[in-house]
Amino acid sequence: MDGALAPFGIERRHLMVMMRLHASGPLSQRDLVAQTNHDKASIVRIVDDLERLDLASRQLVPGDRRLRAVTLTEHGRDVFAQAHQAAEPAAATATALLTPTQTQQLQRLLRTMVAPVNPPD
Repeated sequence: MDGALAPFGIERRHLMVMMRLHASGPLSQRDLVAQTNHDKASIVRIVDDLERLDLASRQLVPGDRRLRAVTLTEHGRDVFAQAHQAAEPAAATATALLTPTQTQQLQRLLRTMVAPVNPPD
């Protein structure tokens, strides 16, 4: 996986945050902490990295001058799509010992993990 992501200048931790932002849209750093099980300092470093690479940005949340939402930039959405596709062979290798049914079950569980926590009605 690391080798597949290296050409994009990101690591698995970056991809995980990008997956959350892709699935949920803008999220506060506090929400990213809760949804990724990273600590606050780690999320700050990851978001700093994503900003430095122009993959994400922090934007003011209307109505709360203290809160900033992290969102993927257009470049970030493009890189996410490419990195996600590049990571698929590594994912296939990681699941090579699973049966097709087990692989499908794992994929369902992973999609559940990256789905919005509070989907819109």
